[in-house]
Amino acid sequence: MIKKTIFTLTLVPLLFLLSCTSQPQYSDYSTPAVRIAALRGPTAMGLLHLMDYSEQNLTTNNYIFSLLGSPMEVPPLLVRGDVDVAVVPANLAAVLYNQMEGAVQALAVVTLGVLHIVDTTGEIQTIADLAGRTIFVSGQGATPEFALNYVLIQNG
Repeated sequence: MIKKTIFTLTLVPLLFLLSCTSQPQYSDYSTPAVRIAALRGPTAMGLLHLMDYSEQNLTTNNYIFSLLGSPMEVPPLLVRGDVDVAVVPANLAAVLYNQMEGAVQALAVVTLGVLHIVDTTGEIQTIADLAGRTIFVSGQGATPEFALNYVLIQNG
């Protein structure tokens, strides 16, 4: 009898503490879904926590995510109104703003200083050391190439 009483007196407060520390669960969405399109890879990385919260029903909003393979898939979705939010590179956001005559707004512009020059010899220490060398650029025709061209032009 004493063991049952001690067990009960220990179990009840423990269950109460466990119930107080659990995360809220929101299964009844009273708001319409927010449709978000993002490019696979680094562009969508900022959405990981939101995706996780949405997947676990830890948010009061209902999110529908579309992960796309190409920046060219985004404009038709925005024009047709198939998505509410598009996570795209900054240069595409500027193009979309101009093409849609201001019908879209930029919410956050993030730049991470992603221009890196890598060499295998350790000889490149300054921009001047690039003179007469062949440079390969990822993202040709996009922001990385434009940024590199700007840096090279500014440094003669």
